[in-house]
Amino acid sequence: GIELEFPQVREEDPDERQRAFMMMMGRGREQDRLERMMRYTMREKAKNMKK
Repeated sequence: GIELEFPQVREEDPDERQRAFMMMMGRGREQDRLERMMRYTMREKAKNMKK
């Protein structure tokens, strides 16, 4: 079952796997970027509150 399935997919379309992987990575980076921005804005707001 498993031994046959994976090589089959790889032979059929390695690009498809690559694309899916890249999309996953891209989404992860996007999420990280949004979280960093959120954290940054929260810090900035906190600074302004103190003033």
